[in-house]
Amino acid sequence: MHLCFFDAVSDSDYLPDEDRKASYWNELPMVGAPTAMGGHRLWEIVGVDTFHDPAHPENRVHLYHCDIKGRRSRDEWPLVKRNRERPQTLHVYLGDGLLVHWSVSLEGQQNLTGFMLPQYDPAGEVAYIQPWGVEAIQVFHPTTPENRPCYRAVVLGKCSYLPEVPETLSELAEAV
Repeated sequence: MHLCFFDAVSDSDYLPDEDRKASYWNELPMVGAPTAMGGHRLWEIVGVDTFHDPAHPENRVHLYHCDIKGRRSRDEWPLVKRNRERPQTLHVYLGDGLLVHWSVSLEGQQNLTGFMLPQYDPAGEVAYIQPWGVEAIQVFHPTTPENRPCYRAVVLGKCSYLPEVPETLSELAEAV
């Protein structure tokens, strides 16, 4: 089974009912194939970056790049432009095999083992703690760095569901 992540080449292309996704594949999807990103539109897979664990090179994850506006040159992708200006690390967290959190860091690889995943509600200006705790991480590096990957590394976190966690950071602060 291959672990694959799918993301738009430009965040501005997403509609409210669409988002990044993670899924497992017996056979890897091909560039040019259609894929759904949660809504009713079909996106086209326009590229893929493969990342490996240096300690176990056979362990790989694949980041598929999807475009709704037709094929654009890789140099035109906002993801590639941002990483060229300031290298970024992608953090993806899976709980029960599902994607539970996705974030990008300019600070590089962070060991987040033992932490709870954050979530921010901009409408209520409240930071929530998700009921997912990070129990293990694995860092993957680009297999072909000469292809200008969108991220300098992928940090994959394995999470456990912990429903007894306080719902908001303010509740946590009050308890201290």
